[in-house]
Amino acid sequence: MLKELIPPEAGPDDPLWTTTIMTYELGSVVRALVRRRVKLTYGDDKGARAYEAEAKIELADLLTQVYVLAEQMGWKRIDLENDGKERFEERMREIEEGVL
Repeated sequence: MLKELIPPEAGPDDPLWTTTIMTYELGSVVRALVRRRVKLTYGDDKGARAYEAEAKIELADLLTQVYVLAEQMGWKRIDLENDGKERFEERMREIEEGVL
């Protein structure tokens, strides 16, 4: 279904292509975390740790695609990381203050 949204002439160097891959990677993170929760629910700590490790790898793959997209868009990676750090710190303050 996601491939249907990409123009036929688009390839791996197209930002829309990259965002499609990002969507797939995010789904993989979610799948691993859901499976981790199921394992924890049934007391399978070893299985839960395995899915947690898988989620971490999938998240790293998603981050890789974020960097690819930044490169494609001509954005400096350091600027993206700095902006992300600021937004992360804001979000953590909101959580601590009970805003979220």
